[in-house]
Amino acid sequence: MTPSPQSLPLTRKVSRRLLLALAGAALLLVCMAGFGFFTLERAFAHSAHITQDTTRRIEITLKLQKLLQQAALPVHHYHIDGDTGQRMHFRMLAGDVNKTFEEALAPHDGSQPQEFVPIAASWQRLQGEITAILALPDPNAMGLRRIHERIHHLDEEVRALSDQVGTLHDADRARTQQQLADASRWNRTLTAAVTGAFLVTVLSLMFGGASVVHSQAQLRELSIRDGLTGLFNRREFQAQLQLQLDRARRQGVPCSVLLLDVDYFKTVNDSYGHDVGDRVLQELADLVTREVRKTDLVARFGGEELVVLLPQTDKPAALALGHRVRQAVAAHQGFVAPDGQTFLITVSVGVASFPADAPREDALIRAADLAMYEAKRAGRNQVAHQSV
Repeated sequence: MTPSPQSLPLTRKVSRRLLLALAGAALLLVCMAGFGFFTLERAFAHSAHITQDTTRRIEITLKLQKLLQQAALPVHHYHIDGDTGQRMHFRMLAGDVNKTFEEALAPHDGSQPQEFVPIAASWQRLQGEITAILALPDPNAMGLRRIHERIHHLDEEVRALSDQVGTLHDADRARTQQQLADASRWNRTLTAAVTGAFLVTVLSLMFGGASVVHSQAQLRELSIRDGLTGLFNRREFQAQLQLQLDRARRQGVPCSVLLLDVDYFKTVNDSYGHDVGDRVLQELADLVTREVRKTDLVARFGGEELVVLLPQTDKPAALALGHRVRQAVAAHQGFVAPDGQTFLITVSVGVASFPADAPREDALIRAADLAMYEAKRAGRNQVAHQSV
C-alpha cells in the first residue's frame, strides 16, 4: 500500500524522531561505556598500585625479619669455633640490616616509617652488644655460664626485634586488605551502574575483581612463605606449632620438631659465592620436603636453619626421621659448584618432643636448638636430642 501524500511528512517525522532516539541511545551507551571504562581503569590502576606498593613494603619487612633472625648467628659460631672471621661476617650482615632499615624509614605511599624508629634504635644498641662480644680475644674468657647467658639474652632480643617487625608487617597487611576491600566495593558499585549499558564493562569489572582476589591471595601467600626456598617462614611455623601443641594437649598425643643446620655453610658461601649458597638452601628445602611426611610442615627458621614440625610424633619416631633426613642430605649428589662439579653437604639435627622435653612452644624450640648444638659439638653430621 502506497502511503498517502498526507502521511509522508508524518512518517518522515516519526523516522527522524526514531533515528534521533537511536542516535541518542547510542551516544548515551557510548558515553556510559566510556565513563565506565575510564572509571574502571582508574579503579584497577588504584588496586594494582596498592598491590605493588604493599608488595614492596612486605618485601622490605620480610627481608628485615630474615636479616634480624641471622644477627646472632655469628656470635654462636664464634662461641663454638672461635672463628674470628665471624667479625667480618657480622659487619657485612649489620650493613645489610642498616641499609634495609634505611629503606623501611624512607617515606613512600602507604608507609608508616615512624613505626620503625624505635626498632631501629633497639637494633643499634643490640649491634653494639654483638660487636662487643665478637671483639673478645677469647669467646669463652668470661666463663661458659656467663657467655651462655649473654648469648641466650641476645637470642631473645633478636627474636623480640624480629617479632616487632612481624607485628608491623601484620598491621600493614591488615591496612592493605581494608584498602583492597574498599576498592573491591567501589568496583562492585561501578558494575551495577554500567551492567545494563555495556556488557564489556561488566566483563572488565569481573576481570578486575578477579585480579583483586588474586592479588589478595598472592599477598597472603607472600606473608607466610620464605622468599628464597618457598618453605613456610618462621612466623607461620610458630603459629602452626602453637596450633599443634594445643591439639596435642587436648588429645593427649605427642608432637616433635626437628631443627636442621647446614654444617660449614659459611665455607660454601666463601668458596662458591652466595648464589650457590642460595641454591644449596633451595635444593636442601626440596630434599627435606621429599623425605618427610605429607602431614609434616617444613619451614625456614632463619639463615641456614630449617625446622620440621611433626604432629602426633613421639621422640623415637622423630629421631628415626631425623636420621633418615640426615642420611639423605649426606648422600645427595645434587649440590653443584659454578664449575659444574658436585659437592656434598651435611646437616646437624636437633630433636625435641612435647611433652617429653618441654611443655611450651618456646621451651620446645629451645630444647631443639640446644640439641642441635650438641650435634655440632659431637662432630657435626649428627642427630642429637636433650636427655630428660
